[in-house]
Amino acid sequence: MNMTPTFPGPNGLTMSSVEIAERTKKLHHHVMRDIREMLEGLGHVATSFGGYYVASNGKRNPCFNLPKRESLILVSGYSVELRAAIIDRWQELEAQQAPRIPTHVEALKLAADALERADREEAEKVIAQAQVKLLEPMAAVGERDYQQARGRRRFHRSARDRLSASGRAPRRARTCALELGEAAIIGDGSTCC
Repeated sequence: MNMTPTFPGPNGLTMSSVEIAERTKKLHHHVMRDIREMLEGLGHVATSFGGYYVASNGKRNPCFNLPKRESLILVSGYSVELRAAIIDRWQELEAQQAPRIPTHVEALKLAADALERADREEAEKVIAQAQVKLLEPMAAVGERDYQQARGRRRFHRSARDRLSASGRAPRRARTCALELGEAAIIGDGSTCC
């Protein structure tokens, strides 16, 4: 059978019934039977350990995914060699999950990298602050110009609205100068800006 043997369970590592069958050189359906009997004896619901795997023929087949305790209980009824194979596999799985402690040289390199990263971030911060100081006067000028233009638009709109309400400006000349980009002519020949 060709499939992935381990599945991450809700409480950590699990070992599939397929892998147990491969390592103990038993038929998978016999291992499934043994697991059902074991779970029934322990008072567990078999479906809580149930899963599926895809066989080499592409068919989806049921399997069990057992945590360490249940898989060790299962193989305790098997021969010494079979128990040893499963216990060795559990040690391999746990070693893969254990955090690796870096050597002295690796720890020094990690510390140097962290210092270099901190220095680079500090330099970027200083550059960003300098850019802000450089651009602040330009932003102030831009804000002032924006407020002035905004004020002119309000003035022109209110003047246009007053003239429209009085009926003095012809309909085609009621556009504000800022909208046209040139002085708008109000009905009597004067301009609004």
